Amino acid sequence: MIQLGITAKKTADILEIPLSTLYYHSVKAEQDMSLAEMIRDIAFKYTFYGYRRIHLAVNRRGVNANHKKVYRIYKCLSLQRQKPSKNKKRIAVEAPLTEPLFCNHVWAVDFLFDSFTDGRHIKIMTVEDLFSRFSLGIEVGFSITAKVVIEVIEECLRLYGIPRIQN
Repeated sequence: MIQLGITAKKTADILEIPLSTLYYHSVKAEQDMSLAEMIRDIAFKYTFYGYRRIHLAVNRRGVNANHKKVYRIYKCLSLQRQKPSKNKKRIAVEAPLTEPLFCNHVWAVDFLFDSFTDGRHIKIMTVEDLFSRFSLGIEVGFSITAKVVIEVIEECLRLYGIPRIQN
């Protein structure tokens, strides 16, 4: 609202928040930036490290950081790994993560599952640009076949072009 030319006082009144909230700037966030960079570097270099091993690596580099702080930053950077299912074979491919640097650089396809109260399951497939967090395509249904997946991805490619890297 301030960028649209509305005064800060008027903006605070409209949003019903204290004026000081608009001008608040976290000092802690600035102090944690170098630690966050270090955590990101370690996580991208060693993709199989969780926050505990990253905490040890940070301390080995001479930064005395509490494990809770490392975990908080680790979560804020969205570096958590999903635990593998116990009933499926795990095929581990250790490839370094690619940090998206611009739009249409890295895409990701994700499948989400949910159920209704009557027990029916619903499946959701999303195609997302990791840099802009823009949803390029979404498909929702009780069944999503390989043919539907291919159609959605081909439609995204037709509309947005080919990304540099596909995850």
